[in-house]
Amino acid sequence: MHRKFMLGLLSLLIVFLLEEVATGCPTDCICKWKNGKQTVECINKDMLVIPEGMDMGTQVLEFSGNNLRSIHKEKFLKMDLINLQRIYLSRCRIALIDGRAFKGLANLVELDLSGNMLEAVPTDIFIDTQSLMRLTLSYNPIKSLKRLAFNHLSFLNTLELDSCEIRRIEDGAFIGLHSLEWLHLKNNKMSSVNGSQVFPSTLRGVELQGNLWECDCHMLEMHTWLRGFSIPLTSEPKCKRPPKLAGRPIKSIPTLDLACLPDVSPTTFYLEIGEGKNVSLLCHVHAVPEAHVSWWFQGQLLQNDSLVAPGMRLIYFIEEGSMNKRSELFIYNTNTEDNGTFICTAENSAGIVYSNFTIRVILRRNRNSR
Repeated sequence: MHRKFMLGLLSLLIVFLLEEVATGCPTDCICKWKNGKQTVECINKDMLVIPEGMDMGTQVLEFSGNNLRSIHKEKFLKMDLINLQRIYLSRCRIALIDGRAFKGLANLVELDLSGNMLEAVPTDIFIDTQSLMRLTLSYNPIKSLKRLAFNHLSFLNTLELDSCEIRRIEDGAFIGLHSLEWLHLKNNKMSSVNGSQVFPSTLRGVELQGNLWECDCHMLEMHTWLRGFSIPLTSEPKCKRPPKLAGRPIKSIPTLDLACLPDVSPTTFYLEIGEGKNVSLLCHVHAVPEAHVSWWFQGQLLQNDSLVAPGMRLIYFIEEGSMNKRSELFIYNTNTEDNGTFICTAENSAGIVYSNFTIRVILRRNRNSR
């Protein structure tokens, strides 16, 4: 009985020592077994470089809160750290990563680069980190996600991009992420996401709240996607603008209310024409949803085929198209009554826009006045 007790005590002591100590430990770091992994912790030491002297069996490197600034080519391979599975490099002021910095790390499943100074997704490094399952890039000044930004990461399960400065996601940015289930994009600067297949179909959760969502016609594709996403979101993304829709969940907005102000051209037009001549005024309107176009003169709505006097003066307009509309106003046998500004108005649920066509009719000189 005593022998069994001593053996048990010895086993506990061995486990304790393994938890606390690992061979090959740099100064100012703590090396131990943690959660079943050989771990090196060098946290908040303001180190300028990753120190030498780590055991080649190291599986986890916790190096957050240092002053690394850059990661050079084949950094971990040259240190014989090819068994690394998790690397934490948050808040290390990293602005530059060589494209082959992680060469040789075939077993790397988690990489944390949050809180650094990266202005773009370090796409080049992913050729050597194809086993990644979790990638954290939050709190970096990344302004856009380019097409194929995460190419080669077919096993990635979780992608964190919270609180960056992302304004634009190109269609195809997430191509190749065949296993992605969790996508974090909250608290960025996006106003819309365009494209019919921007987000992977494998997603089980996505965080989009806290962005500058502009609920206008540019939101139509994302609106459709949100309505078709069957899994409930922890927090629904809400409109930031326009003021009348601010604070409302995007997918609760009726499609017709996702409108942009009509674009009308020309905005102003001036024409001098001789008395008795014919003139046409052409108004181009692009609007989503379709705008109602009307013509006004001297505060009066012009009705089609406005015949003032038989055989003397005729005004009418023709209209073609829907979202891209062409409205042309014809005035036959102009006279001084046509001096002034004809107004083309285009109106939809976003508001009304005007185009001004000013005409000056020049009287014919009377021959008897010579």
